[in-house]
Amino acid sequence: MTKSLKFGLNTIIVLGYLGIAIGYFLFLTPLIFIIHAVHNNTAQTILNSQTFLSLPSQHQVTATAINSFPNWPYAMIMSIGIIITVWSLIIGLKALTKILDHISDQNYLSQANLGELKVESTKIALSPYHERPE
Repeated sequence: MTKSLKFGLNTIIVLGYLGIAIGYFLFLTPLIFIIHAVHNNTAQTILNSQTFLSLPSQHQVTATAINSFPNWPYAMIMSIGIIITVWSLIIGLKALTKILDHISDQNYLSQANLGELKVESTKIALSPYHERPE
């Protein structure tokens, strides 16, 4: 294995471990939605957010619509969605780093690689964007 290939693999492995560490900190993100639900200002936060899609002509919202917004269901659904997404990101990065570790050790056809590839293929097969043959 060439030095540049070994260096590239090790760089990707380090970035993978860094991504895993950042992923564990992303588990704190649902707390933001729960805090907004506790303070009962979820609708106001969504309305004032720059990332929320709203039409310029329909930017007027009544106070009763804001007060009747379901704060807790929205916060729980967003929290569950974030937790599932972050967990799958961590699993995928762990599998990738293990496969790359084996490749950098020049252990190409090992049983451990087969197990990690099964994890990756399961994740891809469950993806809603994956085209399934008919």
